[in-house]
Amino acid sequence: MITSENGIYEYYVGGSVPPEYQTYVEREADRKLYEGLKSGEFCYVLNSRQMGKSSLRVRTMQKLQTDGIICGFVDLTRTGSQHLTPDQWYSGFILSCVGSLNLVSKINVRSWLREYEDFSPIQRLCEFIEKVVLVEIPNNIFIFVDEIDSVLSLKFSVDDFFEFIRNCHNERANKIAYRRITFALLGVATPSDLIQDKNRTPFNIGRAIELNGFQPNEVEPLVKGISEKIVNPRLALSEILKWTGGQPFLTQKICQIIVNSDSYCPKGEERKWIENLVRSRIIKNWESQDEPVHLRAIRDRILNNDQQVISLLSMYQKIRSNLRKKIKAKNNSEEINLILSGLIIKRQNRLQVYNRIYSFVFDKKWVDREIAELQPCSVELGEWLDSNKQDETKLLRGTNLQKVLKWTDNKIWSTHGYQFLIASLKLEVQLLQSNLQEQKKLELEQIKNLETIKINKEDLQKDLLIQQECNAKLNSNLLETETKYNQKFKEFNLKRNNAFKNIGFESSLILILFLLKFVLVNLFHADRVSNFLSFLIFILAMSIATIASGPFEEIRIPLKEEEKK
Repeated sequence: MITSENGIYEYYVGGSVPPEYQTYVEREADRKLYEGLKSGEFCYVLNSRQMGKSSLRVRTMQKLQTDGIICGFVDLTRTGSQHLTPDQWYSGFILSCVGSLNLVSKINVRSWLREYEDFSPIQRLCEFIEKVVLVEIPNNIFIFVDEIDSVLSLKFSVDDFFEFIRNCHNERANKIAYRRITFALLGVATPSDLIQDKNRTPFNIGRAIELNGFQPNEVEPLVKGISEKIVNPRLALSEILKWTGGQPFLTQKICQIIVNSDSYCPKGEERKWIENLVRSRIIKNWESQDEPVHLRAIRDRILNNDQQVISLLSMYQKIRSNLRKKIKAKNNSEEINLILSGLIIKRQNRLQVYNRIYSFVFDKKWVDREIAELQPCSVELGEWLDSNKQDETKLLRGTNLQKVLKWTDNKIWSTHGYQFLIASLKLEVQLLQSNLQEQKKLELEQIKNLETIKINKEDLQKDLLIQQECNAKLNSNLLETETKYNQKFKEFNLKRNNAFKNIGFESSLILILFLLKFVLVNLFHADRVSNFLSFLIFILAMSIATIASGPFEEIRIPLKEEEKK
C-alpha cells in the first residue's frame, strides 16, 4: 500500500472503492450521472455486477454533498428479501431513508409508523416523502437506491414502489416541492424488470447512464501502483486491458496481483510476462483461485437461470464461435441476461465476449459440458446439427421424446433446440400416421377374414347338417343290418345245432362201420364186404360235410351284401 498526502494508494478489489483511495478510475459515466442529477433528472445505472456501480454512487454522492446537496442512500439488500411482508419491506425502506437523510432527531419512526398503521405500505411511503422528507429538508434531495435487482426475489410484487418513484417525477408538474427530490437507481436489471405487471405502464422515466469498462485514456490512476514492479507500467496496463477488456474488477485485481508478486517484469517482455501472470493466476484452476468471487458469480448467474439456461449457453456458444463476424444484437431476453451476467457486451449494436479472460475460462469445452449435464439430448442434437439437420435417425422418439417435452416445461430452449424438437415431433406424427394406416389395413384384413370365416362357418354348419343326416341314415341302416344279422345268426345257430345233432349220429355210425370193417378184415378176411363198408363210410362223411357247410353258406352271402352297403 502506498500512502501520500492526498490519501491511500492501493488497488481495491471487490466492493465500493472508498473515497480516500487514489486508484479510483473516473469514467464518462461519472460525468453523465453527476450532471444528470444536478439538472434534476431521475437517473438509473443498470449494468452487470462488479462494473463499479457502487463506487460510482459513492463518488457521485461525495461530489453532490460537497455542493451542499442532501443525499440519502438505501441498499435494498439490507432491507431483506426473504420471508418479508410488504409492511416490513416498506418500513425498512423508510428506516433507511430516515438514517441516511439525518432525520433521526426530527422524527420518531416507530411512533410515526404506528400512527399510519391503517394505511397501505405504499400510502405510508407516499406520506413519509411528502409530509416528512420534503417538509423537514428544505434543500434539494437526492436518494440513491442501490441493488434494486434484489426486489426480483421478493415473494410479493413491488410494482407499486416503482410506480411511486414515477409518480414523484410526474408530481413535479403539480407540486413544486417534488422538484426538489430526485432518485437514482442502481442494480443488475433492465427497466422492463422493474414493473412486471404487463397491464401497467413500463418504467419509462429518467436517464439511462451507460457504464462502460476502463478505457486506455482513463487508467492513469492505476499506473503508479505497478510502477514498482514494471519498468514500463503504461505498456503493461495496455496489455492488461487487452486481457480484461477494461472490466474494472479484473483490471484492479491483476494490478493488485502484480503489486503482491515477488517477481519483476523484465524490460521489453511486458506482453509475455502479463500473459503468463494472467494464465497462471486467473485462468488456470479458476474456480479455486476466484477470490473474491467474480468468475463463479458469472457462471452461477447463467446456470441458475432455470428457464433460460440452455438458450443462454447456446447463444453464448454462438457468439463465442463468431468472434470475427460479430452477431447483430436483437435485444431479446437471452441477450439481455447474458449482458447482465457480464459475460458478453454490446458494442455498436454487435455482440461479443466481454474479454479474452472470459473466452478462455468459459470456453467451448465448458459450454459443451454444462449443456450435456443440463440437456437430456445434447448428443443427439449435436449430431443432428452436424448432419445439416438431415439425419432423421438422430431425432427423438417415443419415451425419449416425452422426457424432453416434459423437460422443456417452464424452460426457454435455444432456437436449434426447438427446431430439433419440432422435427422430432413431425417424425413422430408421421410414424404414428403410418402405424395407424397399417393398423387400419390389418383391421380391414381381419374384417375380411372374419367374413370369410363366417361364410365358411355357415358352409360348415350346412355340411354338419348333411353329415348328421347321413349319420342318421347310416345308423338306421346299421341298426336294420344288425337286426337282420341277429336274425340270421339265430337261424344259423338253430341249423348248426340241428346239423351237429345229425353229425353226431352219423359220426357214431361211421365209428361203428369202422369197427365192423376192422372185425371183418381181421377175423373173416372178407375183402368185398370191407370195400363196401369203406364206400358207406365215404358216403356218410360226405353227408356230414354237406350238413356242416350248409348253414355257413346260407349266412355268408347276405353278410357280404350288407358290407357292400
